[in-house]
Amino acid sequence: MKIYHNAELAGYAKKVVQSALDLLFPPVCHICSRHLQPATEMSCLCPSCVAEVRFLASPLCPRCGKGMDQAAGSADRHCHECLTRPPAFDSARSVVYYQPHAKELLHRLKYKSDSSAAMVIAELIGKGPCRQSVSGGDYIIPVPLFVSRLKMRGLNQSLILAKIIFPT
Repeated sequence: MKIYHNAELAGYAKKVVQSALDLLFPPVCHICSRHLQPATEMSCLCPSCVAEVRFLASPLCPRCGKGMDQAAGSADRHCHECLTRPPAFDSARSVVYYQPHAKELLHRLKYKSDSSAAMVIAELIGKGPCRQSVSGGDYIIPVPLFVSRLKMRGLNQSLILAKIIFPT
Protein backbone atom coordinates (compact mmCIF):
# COMPACT_ATOMS: atom_id res chain seq x y z
CA MET A 1 0.00 0.00 0.00
CA LYS A 2 1.32 3.42 -0.97
CA ILE A 3 1.48 6.16 1.67
CA TYR A 4 0.73 9.66 0.35
CA HIS A 5 2.27 12.78 1.81
CA ASN A 6 0.31 16.01 2.25
CA ALA A 7 1.91 17.64 -0.80
CA GLU A 8 1.03 14.65 -2.97
CA LEU A 9 -2.54 14.64 -1.71
CA ALA A 10 -2.87 18.37 -2.31
CA GLY A 11 -1.54 17.97 -5.86
CA TYR A 12 -3.92 15.08 -6.52
CA ALA A 13 -6.88 17.00 -5.06
CA LYS A 14 -6.02 20.02 -7.20
CA LYS A 15 -6.04 17.85 -10.35
CA VAL A 16 -9.40 16.32 -9.41
CA VAL A 17 -10.95 19.73 -8.74
CA GLN A 18 -9.50 21.17 -11.96
CA SER A 19 -10.84 18.21 -13.96
CA ALA A 20 -14.30 18.69 -12.46
CA LEU A 21 -14.21 22.42 -13.23
CA ASP A 22 -13.07 21.71 -16.81
CA LEU A 23 -15.99 19.29 -17.18
CA LEU A 24 -18.54 21.78 -15.84
CA PHE A 25 -16.97 24.88 -17.37
CA PRO A 26 -14.85 23.82 -20.35
CA PRO A 27 -11.87 26.12 -20.90
CA VAL A 28 -12.26 28.43 -23.89
CA CYS A 29 -9.83 30.48 -25.93
CA HIS A 30 -9.61 34.01 -24.56
CA ILE A 31 -9.71 35.47 -28.06
CA CYS A 32 -12.10 33.43 -30.22
CA SER A 33 -14.03 31.57 -27.45
CA ARG A 34 -13.49 28.11 -29.02
CA HIS A 35 -13.32 25.22 -26.58
CA LEU A 36 -9.74 24.28 -25.75
CA GLN A 37 -8.39 20.77 -25.93
CA PRO A 38 -6.46 19.58 -22.85
CA ALA A 39 -3.12 19.34 -24.67
CA THR A 40 -3.00 22.84 -26.17
CA GLU A 41 0.32 24.67 -26.42
CA MET A 42 -0.93 27.47 -24.20
CA SER A 43 -3.55 27.10 -21.50
CA CYS A 44 -5.55 30.18 -22.53
CA LEU A 45 -5.39 30.31 -26.34
CA CYS A 46 -6.35 27.85 -29.06
CA PRO A 47 -3.67 26.76 -31.57
CA SER A 48 -5.10 28.91 -34.39
CA CYS A 49 -5.01 32.07 -32.23
CA VAL A 50 -1.48 31.26 -31.01
CA ALA A 51 -0.43 30.95 -34.67
CA GLU A 52 -1.74 34.47 -35.31
CA VAL A 53 0.40 36.01 -32.55
CA ARG A 54 3.75 37.18 -33.92
CA PHE A 55 6.58 37.29 -31.41
CA LEU A 56 9.24 39.95 -31.80
CA ALA A 57 12.59 38.49 -32.77
CA SER A 58 16.14 39.80 -33.03
CA PRO A 59 17.42 42.27 -33.89
CA LEU A 60 15.75 44.47 -31.31
CA CYS A 61 16.68 47.97 -30.27
CA PRO A 62 18.52 47.53 -26.95
CA ARG A 63 16.82 50.61 -25.49
CA CYS A 64 13.14 50.57 -26.54
CA GLY A 65 12.83 46.91 -27.56
CA LYS A 66 11.27 47.59 -30.96
CA GLY A 67 11.98 45.16 -33.75
CA MET A 68 14.58 46.52 -36.15
CA ASP A 69 15.12 45.74 -39.79
CA GLN A 70 18.31 43.76 -40.43
CA ALA A 71 19.52 46.69 -42.54
CA ALA A 72 19.04 49.07 -39.62
CA GLY A 73 22.15 47.80 -37.90
CA SER A 74 23.44 45.24 -35.48
CA ALA A 75 22.01 44.36 -32.07
CA ASP A 76 24.31 46.88 -30.34
CA ARG A 77 22.85 49.81 -32.32
CA HIS A 78 19.72 51.72 -31.40
CA CYS A 79 16.70 52.41 -33.59
CA HIS A 80 16.26 55.78 -35.28
CA GLU A 81 13.75 57.00 -32.68
CA CYS A 82 16.09 56.23 -29.76
CA LEU A 83 19.02 57.89 -31.51
CA THR A 84 17.12 61.08 -32.33
CA ARG A 85 14.99 61.32 -29.16
CA PRO A 86 16.33 58.99 -26.47
CA PRO A 87 13.67 57.87 -23.99
CA ALA A 88 14.06 58.55 -20.26
CA PHE A 89 14.60 54.85 -19.48
CA ASP A 90 17.48 52.45 -20.03
CA SER A 91 15.67 49.44 -21.42
CA ALA A 92 12.22 48.13 -22.35
CA ARG A 93 11.06 44.94 -24.02
CA SER A 94 8.03 44.11 -26.08
CA VAL A 95 6.90 40.54 -26.55
CA VAL A 96 4.67 40.56 -29.61
CA TYR A 97 3.78 42.83 -32.50
CA TYR A 98 0.75 45.01 -31.85
CA GLN A 99 -1.56 43.09 -34.17
CA PRO A 100 -5.27 42.22 -33.80
CA HIS A 101 -4.99 39.38 -31.26
CA ALA A 102 -2.45 41.17 -29.06
CA LYS A 103 -4.45 44.38 -29.36
CA GLU A 104 -7.64 42.55 -28.30
CA LEU A 105 -5.97 41.14 -25.18
CA LEU A 106 -4.43 44.47 -24.20
CA HIS A 107 -7.69 46.35 -24.71
CA ARG A 108 -9.60 43.80 -22.65
CA LEU A 109 -7.12 44.24 -19.81
CA LYS A 110 -6.79 48.01 -20.06
CA TYR A 111 -10.29 49.20 -20.93
CA LYS A 112 -12.57 46.39 -19.77
CA SER A 113 -10.71 45.57 -16.54
CA ASP A 114 -10.58 41.91 -17.62
CA SER A 115 -7.94 40.49 -15.29
CA SER A 116 -8.17 37.08 -17.02
CA ALA A 117 -6.51 38.74 -20.04
CA ALA A 118 -3.53 39.39 -17.74
CA MET A 119 -3.05 35.62 -17.38
CA VAL A 120 -2.88 35.24 -21.17
CA ILE A 121 -0.47 38.16 -21.53
CA ALA A 122 1.71 36.77 -18.73
CA GLU A 123 1.75 33.39 -20.46
CA LEU A 124 2.83 35.06 -23.71
CA ILE A 125 5.61 36.91 -21.88
CA GLY A 126 6.80 33.67 -20.29
CA LYS A 127 6.78 31.95 -23.68
CA GLY A 128 8.36 34.82 -25.59
CA PRO A 129 12.06 35.44 -26.24
CA CYS A 130 12.16 38.48 -23.95
CA ARG A 131 11.80 36.40 -20.77
CA GLN A 132 15.58 36.06 -20.37
CA SER A 133 16.24 39.78 -20.78
CA VAL A 134 13.48 40.69 -18.32
CA SER A 135 14.67 38.26 -15.66
CA GLY A 136 18.13 39.86 -15.66
CA GLY A 137 16.85 43.11 -14.15
CA ASP A 138 17.27 44.21 -10.56
CA TYR A 139 13.68 45.33 -10.04
CA ILE A 140 10.33 45.08 -11.74
CA ILE A 141 8.47 48.31 -11.13
CA PRO A 142 4.85 48.48 -12.27
CA VAL A 143 3.83 51.82 -13.73
CA PRO A 144 1.81 53.67 -11.08
CA LEU A 145 -1.62 55.05 -11.96
CA PHE A 146 -3.15 58.33 -10.95
CA VAL A 147 -5.78 57.76 -8.27
CA SER A 148 -8.49 58.94 -10.67
CA ARG A 149 -7.41 56.38 -13.31
CA LEU A 150 -7.23 53.63 -10.72
CA LYS A 151 -10.78 54.39 -9.60
CA MET A 152 -11.97 54.53 -13.20
CA ARG A 153 -10.32 51.24 -14.24
CA GLY A 154 -10.72 49.41 -10.96
CA LEU A 155 -7.28 47.83 -11.20
CA ASN A 156 -3.65 48.59 -12.02
CA GLN A 157 -2.87 46.40 -15.03
CA SER A 158 0.90 46.70 -14.77
CA LEU A 159 0.79 45.68 -11.10
CA ILE A 160 -1.32 42.61 -11.93
CA LEU A 161 1.10 41.57 -14.69
CA ALA A 162 4.15 42.13 -12.47
CA LYS A 163 2.65 39.95 -9.71
CA ILE A 164 1.79 37.14 -12.15
CA ILE A 165 5.10 37.12 -14.01
CA PHE A 166 7.38 37.71 -11.03
CA PRO A 167 5.69 36.34 -7.89
CA THR A 168 7.57 37.02 -4.66
